[in-house]
Amino acid sequence: MKMIPIGLFLIFVCVDFVPSWAGPIADLLEPGRVSVMGIDYITKAIQSEPGRLGRRLNTRWAGQERYRPEQTSPYQKPSIAQILSDNVGNEGTVQTQTARDGGRISSLPNEYVTAEYFPASPGITWKYIADDTKTSGVKVLPEVAVVRGVKTNIAVNTDTGVGLCYTSDSDGILIHRELLSNVYVQGTGMIDLLVTFIPPIRLADGLVEVGQSAYSIGTAQYTLPPGRRVFDLDYKASYTLQSVKKVTVPAGTISALLFDGTFALSGDFESETFYLAKNIGLIKDEVESNDQKRTKELILTNVGS
Repeated sequence: MKMIPIGLFLIFVCVDFVPSWAGPIADLLEPGRVSVMGIDYITKAIQSEPGRLGRRLNTRWAGQERYRPEQTSPYQKPSIAQILSDNVGNEGTVQTQTARDGGRISSLPNEYVTAEYFPASPGITWKYIADDTKTSGVKVLPEVAVVRGVKTNIAVNTDTGVGLCYTSDSDGILIHRELLSNVYVQGTGMIDLLVTFIPPIRLADGLVEVGQSAYSIGTAQYTLPPGRRVFDLDYKASYTLQSVKKVTVPAGTISALLFDGTFALSGDFESETFYLAKNIGLIKDEVESNDQKRTKELILTNVGS
């Protein structure tokens, strides 16, 4: 397979919670420990009376195969697609060719079809480098996950297991759900968390032009697999196409759409700048919070091979 070098993208090892979060795209790319906003809410919710059962279960199965869905061998852990899907063990295994078809849309000279800049084909892989030191890999799975009745594509950090449910079609680029894998919560231990965005986070509309913004206001619903709800947090997101420019990353110099945005969760927010290249995807991501800046760049991908 011919590999096209292009800038480092994805790694996310969730070993500790820090009160800071740049949203699901940054989480997917993070090569070190995860930075997630709202850890105090998470800890209190899990350790509350409704959460004690989950705490005991996670303590009991710490370091072991923790998932025991119905009609599954007690020694077999569900796939990431099954965990992310509303209908565990069923729709989560549906192949991507049955996923929602957004159809083709035409653009004017100054408009851009965003689906062409955020690939969703199964088997696509990217490799990124973070802050010039750590690398990580991302892959689009051959399965889909059903999130609130919508069949979504799944991108997974192949090093950490962090998963992202998204759609990229004529309706735009939307983030529906995130799997935060192996998260450490003080007093509870290592857990997995599902975060469902209601409505989905909108990164861009199906057709965009420079200066156009996409806004999202809703709820980030946290649950412990296989579906025990913990708590909800309010979120707000805004992303704007600022310009089209050539960007130099380890993969080369590439023309890309430059988006600026902010993601706010329960009143706290971080700013993010990301670059999307046509038929390639995310080639660079920059996140700023608490006077710190984190950068991920694409090294290589198999897109177009």
